[in-house]
Amino acid sequence: MLTDTRAVLLVVISGVLWGSSFVVIKVGLQYVDVIWFAFLRMLLASGLGLAGIRLLSGTPNASLLRDRSLWFLGISSGVAFVLQNIALLYTTAGKTSLLVNLNVIGVAMLSWRVTGERFGMRGILALTLGSAGLVLLTTNGEISALATGQSLGDLLALITAVIWAFFTTVSKQVVSRAGIAVSQVSTLILSMTAVTLAAIALLSDPAQIAGIEPIGWLLMVYTALFCTTIPYFLWNLGLTKLSATNSALILLVEILVASVGGFIVFQESFGIVAAVGAFLIIAAIVLTIRRSGVPD
Repeated sequence: MLTDTRAVLLVVISGVLWGSSFVVIKVGLQYVDVIWFAFLRMLLASGLGLAGIRLLSGTPNASLLRDRSLWFLGISSGVAFVLQNIALLYTTAGKTSLLVNLNVIGVAMLSWRVTGERFGMRGILALTLGSAGLVLLTTNGEISALATGQSLGDLLALITAVIWAFFTTVSKQVVSRAGIAVSQVSTLILSMTAVTLAAIALLSDPAQIAGIEPIGWLLMVYTALFCTTIPYFLWNLGLTKLSATNSALILLVEILVASVGGFIVFQESFGIVAAVGAFLIIAAIVLTIRRSGVPD
């Protein structure tokens, strides 16, 4: 039986893997068209998920295809992946991860509004520390940087954050249903996302696939397996025990990984102020874990 401690660990692992995607995708977009990268990544991910279901539990539950909530999750995530990838073309990996992870505020508001989730002083403190840490880590204290430069990328990242906030809130409602099979739901949503992205990809030039270099395929396979299929299943599993807001706060570990990766690969700035921001995020995560009732 899944415990709170294991649920937190699953979400942390998901966050670490998702955090690596910001850097890997930014590199991958040098070799693959932005839309085709998103579609092929999701196609590979859904294929891997379906193969896993066949090995573990036989055939997918086709009756779930009639669930409107799953289609909402599939379509919204497809749109979010495209917008997030385009944002990476115009701004840094760290800044994109900052703006995308601001969805934690949206998740908190939606959870309070939709499910009546109560935060308490510890929850409010965790949300405040996490938000402040996000800004300090990704701007290195140069707050004015948020108002300059890559406005299109910033806007797309913010729109993505809103979409992910709704996605997380609805996902919590779906995986909390009695008798739900997380592996089935996760794989079907990935497949629905792939269908959505296929429709978007039709607007692009299919001939671009023939020109993809081996390193482009390698990076897409990495993001499909380690940044999609595996973390998405683990996150949904953890979400069965954690609240949507607690999950979103723990996933702030994404920005730590993205910022460190951006510093190593792209030499994006990481100074003392950024380190303070990282500390605040870690403090927010620790507070969230304690709020979830996980023992020290």
